[in-house]
Amino acid sequence: MKIGILKSHNRDYKLYVEACEKLGIEYKIVDFIGKDWIKECLESGCDGFMARPPCDYQERKAVYDERLMFLNRNMGKPVYPGVDECLFYENKRSLVNWLDYYKLPHPHTVVLGSRKEALDYVEHAKYPFVSKRAIGSAASGVIIVKSKIHAKVLVNQFFGWGVPGFTLGKIYWSWVKKKYLLPSLGTEQKHYMICQDFCDVRWEHRIIRIGNTFLGYKKVVGKHGFASGSGLAAWGEPPREVLDMVRDITDKFGFRSIAIDIFETGDGKYLINEMQALFGSVERSLLNIDGKDGRYVYENGEYKFEEGYYNVKRCYELRVLDFVDCLKAKGIK
Repeated sequence: MKIGILKSHNRDYKLYVEACEKLGIEYKIVDFIGKDWIKECLESGCDGFMARPPCDYQERKAVYDERLMFLNRNMGKPVYPGVDECLFYENKRSLVNWLDYYKLPHPHTVVLGSRKEALDYVEHAKYPFVSKRAIGSAASGVIIVKSKIHAKVLVNQFFGWGVPGFTLGKIYWSWVKKKYLLPSLGTEQKHYMICQDFCDVRWEHRIIRIGNTFLGYKKVVGKHGFASGSGLAAWGEPPREVLDMVRDITDKFGFRSIAIDIFETGDGKYLINEMQALFGSVERSLLNIDGKDGRYVYENGEYKFEEGYYNVKRCYELRVLDFVDCLKAKGIK
């Protein structure tokens, strides 16, 4: 068995390399962002390919996603994580369509594609509401819109003043080396607006499934009003209801590597906020019960706790092991 590791603008693809070397699995790095990517994939001799889409700029991610779909659906090559999981990754526009179509519980969200539609929406909206950028982690690009005046300013930034060709978009700012706050000109948002109902969030549960491994913890709401990006976590047993929600979704749609962030609201509802095939991991462990690191494995209708440290290489080792099992199931040795 030989695994192809798709090179990305994001250097995290090297964690697949480290995992393969540790596990003794043959691999080859394929320049997936180069002009000869099709030739490299065909000549690699690989049985399947592991992906790490970039998450910094929409254009980079769009190119990577287009190639990944072609590799899987036209060239017939197995990819991991799956194409749908990668399309959801850092693409809130794509996720909203999917959640709506399959009627999964989530905060009411609309994607507005014209200035006229956006102006009509903010005229009748309930305030506050949340504006989101399609790409962006740790609450970057997320704005709590508290008034109609604020909303109209955003509409003019996103859509310009009626001439699409002159729309500059909204520029977001980011910290460089944690010292300098500079405009991130390559991440401007324009020609669309995502509006989500504001929720009274008590917690945000992050439940992770990789193969038959389940991990989870709570994100605590920080001073800025968001759980994502707060850097605060709470440990303990995740509610059975959110574990079952994630298991049901992943079983139904065949997702092998995904983290689902679920709001727990003040009135006890569970609502899906985001779904990410890949995710940051600043914590030593991603499941800790009574001071013990571990994981859940679902067996015979129960979640069995197994003590141990499973956040190895930020879960990339778990992904490699699961992809090997997937390829073996296809008869690849």
